[in-house]
Amino acid sequence: MTEPYQFAYPAAGATLYVTILAAKHRSDGGWHKPADEQVFLPRIRVSTAKSSRLDAEHGPVTIRGRKYTIDSYITWEERPGWTDREGKPVVWHTESSYRGDYRSDQDRKVEYDTPTFRALRAIVEGDVLAQFEAEHPGWRRISERLALEAERATWLRSAETALAEVAAAERKAAAITKRLLPYVVQEEPAKLGARLTPIDVFNHRAELIGKPAALAYWEDNLPPHLFGFAFKPLADVVPSPHGNAFTLVFGDGTTADLTSYDRVAVLN
Repeated sequence: MTEPYQFAYPAAGATLYVTILAAKHRSDGGWHKPADEQVFLPRIRVSTAKSSRLDAEHGPVTIRGRKYTIDSYITWEERPGWTDREGKPVVWHTESSYRGDYRSDQDRKVEYDTPTFRALRAIVEGDVLAQFEAEHPGWRRISERLALEAERATWLRSAETALAEVAAAERKAAAITKRLLPYVVQEEPAKLGARLTPIDVFNHRAELIGKPAALAYWEDNLPPHLFGFAFKPLADVVPSPHGNAFTLVFGDGTTADLTSYDRVAVLN
């Protein structure tokens, strides 16, 4: 499968693939700086293989009859005072790699600053990347956008996880509330509000807002039974739009319609 931002260039008898990657970023002055002050380091991969898999097939370049593969991750950054031997600013910075950026046909690392290393780097930076930048002058903004999209996706996944944890905690709390009710009724009856009629709830709604409430009915000498509801904080009591007596509005946005025959339990 072709990468969405991958471009091919012929070089030294082979094809080199330049892939735009998500930029790296750092925060100048320390980790505590705001995210909008982060410095982006646009990033690319230059390789003789289309894929980044370790088993990907390379089409090697040829230098003086020897074959070499290239797999280099490079960032772009202007650094004051960094110049090459000709005095030109150095903006391409190769990331360190255990295997090295250039390898021989015997799978050996090409040592730094050897004639072969310099020849291969000239192919990458002097030929391929010069053409790439000329053809795609906006590539650095693409790299930065990819970095922001990746960071946003990470935070969205964190938010989804957090919301799922909150929902699970609320379900557990609701289940414990149901188990707690008989103890509250039998051992501490004063903590359970009187069985309130709908008109009582409406008339005293200012006092009841914020207290846990639920539809319930009582039998003699037994705790109240809930109509499949857990106790939830009461947010409001309003006239019912369905012609019933009133509607309970809970803090989580759910509602419960009351008829004149219903009763409401409230935890004080």
